Amino acid sequence: MRILHTSDWHVGKTIRGEPRLAEHVAVLAEIAETAAAEAVDLIVVAGDLYESAAPSAEAEAVVTQGLLALRTVAPVVAIAGNHDNPARFEAVRPLAAAAGTRPWWFTVLAAENNAARRLLEAGVAGLPHYRAHGDYVMLGLATARGARTNLWRRAQEADLQRALAFHSAHAERFQFSPVLDEATVRSIGLEHFLVHERAGAIAGVAALWNQQAFKQIVARRYRWPIGTLLPMYNGYARICRRVPLPAPGRSLEMTFIAFLALDDDALGGGTALIRDLLSRCDTPVAALGLHASHPLCASLDALRPMRYPSRVYSVSFESVPTVGPLPAQPEVALL
Repeated sequence: MRILHTSDWHVGKTIRGEPRLAEHVAVLAEIAETAAAEAVDLIVVAGDLYESAAPSAEAEAVVTQGLLALRTVAPVVAIAGNHDNPARFEAVRPLAAAAGTRPWWFTVLAAENNAARRLLEAGVAGLPHYRAHGDYVMLGLATARGARTNLWRRAQEADLQRALAFHSAHAERFQFSPVLDEATVRSIGLEHFLVHERAGAIAGVAALWNQQAFKQIVARRYRWPIGTLLPMYNGYARICRRVPLPAPGRSLEMTFIAFLALDDDALGGGTALIRDLLSRCDTPVAALGLHASHPLCASLDALRPMRYPSRVYSVSFESVPTVGPLPAQPEVALL
């Protein structure tokens, strides 16, 4: 997760009687440009937005426009500093929703991170509300276990609307599953999407999305004795078609099996469908995310995946959101 931290704007400050509003406008625009260029996920404005607890209307306009510009890039969390008036922040809080602020978010935490989970689930004053909504697992699959059986074909322009409708109907079965629309498909590239058909009707949709050009998982170091045994393990992985691990300082070469949607009949042959997808990957590892009780979790055991169990949480700063009982299945490629 990429977080941009900024603070101490002190909008409204003058130097020797000279106003600095024009400078503040330029600086806040530069901050927004930096946030966009760095593709940040969250922006934290940590206090002293104003020079005075009773800012002028002009200063308020500069801060408001600055926050709105940042909000077009990523969610913004702003807190009052000792120069600000906290009551003023509370007074305008109801307007945040009108400006597009989300009332709550979701996140995924590794199941083995017990210390973080205990802290976040304890309801500590001052922290957001974290509420668990289900278990989730990411599967690391060796693409060497793939087998081309031509169960999938490349999506064509004529398939697009049917594929979007099929995925939408499938996504309704899960909490936190993303909406796949035409703009998203275009941004990823239609050539990365595949369809599985039965009697001329779409029975499955998936994308093979290699994100290494803009997002990488880099191994910084391994705990002893894993680092020492790494060459031996990777030799074993090549022979036994298991997931290889990158050397320290190198990135994991991985393709996401993204936006996977299968109808109930296709799920019965899910292992063969996944093996066909694996055979089409150009990286040694593929990743797939599923809710923990998904039927594929058991059937894919035959492919000897690496499992990374985790838990899905909603995160809110106000009241705890009401979330339905559907299984929590966010898209792993978007986490």
